[in-house]
Amino acid sequence: MHDAAAVLVHAVELDPRAAAKIGLLADTYGRMRRYAEARRCAEEAIAVAPDVELPYAMGAWLHIMENGDTAAARRVASDARRVTTRTPAFTQIWVLIYRLIGDNQAALAVLPAGFPGSPGFAYIESAAIYADLGDTNRARACYDTARVVTEEYAHSRPNNALAHNDLATIYAGLGLADMARNELRIVDSLAPLAQDYISNVELASNVARVYTMIGDYEPAIDRLELLLDSPAMMSRQTIRLNPFFRDLRDHPRFQELARRADRVF
Repeated sequence: MHDAAAVLVHAVELDPRAAAKIGLLADTYGRMRRYAEARRCAEEAIAVAPDVELPYAMGAWLHIMENGDTAAARRVASDARRVTTRTPAFTQIWVLIYRLIGDNQAALAVLPAGFPGSPGFAYIESAAIYADLGDTNRARACYDTARVVTEEYAHSRPNNALAHNDLATIYAGLGLADMARNELRIVDSLAPLAQDYISNVELASNVARVYTMIGDYEPAIDRLELLLDSPAMMSRQTIRLNPFFRDLRDHPRFQELARRADRVF
């Protein structure tokens, strides 16, 4: 990660108005949990290109990562509304930001944009929100729809880890714990975190989410511990605030994770 940061620092020095490069540097520093540098880069990227979406998402997420400052994250998310063109690739991070700052309606509003490579994404995340709101009928309907579109998609793409990841979440939401565990084993075989933590960290986070959903708390915490010990856009604050891990909050191991200092790279 240090080498990647050094390369990007040099690239930004050569082209200080390249918002994309500054954004990548913010992402790299964020994964290293070097928060001051990451926030500075996100703010610079916004100043250079205020109509580009990613730096706003990065800035909001970094406020949550560093100290759980949901008010600051909410302000950045509000500023992001000036961006006229939204990119589906960033839907996932916006949904999670809105969930962590307690704005479920905003999360639902961005879901129709979908997420690339995941035909069931909008239904899965809508189901999770409706479940949190106590609307079990709508949650079940969303999970059922997600199952139909995702099983067909995964069948034609047996080596697609994201598709199996989605199926695991859907089966967990429908109470099919054994089927969810089987999909998690497939995800681990296709996209092991140790092999490529940069590309597979989001999948690994969702594995922890699914284990939590089905009541397998020890492997869920094992996965979170591994993520917090790796360069990742996760911190003790994000796991503490994340509604997906609400059922872990009384577990002593989780409480210890949420108290310990972030590992900096």
